[in-house]
Amino acid sequence: KIRYYHLKSHLEYSNRPLKLEKMHVVVVVLGDIGRSPRMQYHALSLLQENYDVSLVGYEGEKLLPLLVSSDLRERLQVKRFTPISLGLLRKIPPIYYAWR
Repeated sequence: KIRYYHLKSHLEYSNRPLKLEKMHVVVVVLGDIGRSPRMQYHALSLLQENYDVSLVGYEGEKLLPLLVSSDLRERLQVKRFTPISLGLLRKIPPIYYAWR
């Protein structure tokens, strides 16, 4: 079963046939993805409901085995970023005030 969405305004104001698109969900983790099992389980639930999912967060620990080894992996995109160092953050405020 695949869920599709459409714009309500398209139905009200257009005579063209409706183009159905598959739903894509972005799950954002404010920290290490591997240390956020709740967000990983949210992503897994969305994948099981046939949504395409992008999981975004910091790199670190490994993902849950259910996400890595499942056949749902082809619809999951994982984007990991390296956290900003504290040394860099300490340099940013003077640059901001000089630019302002």
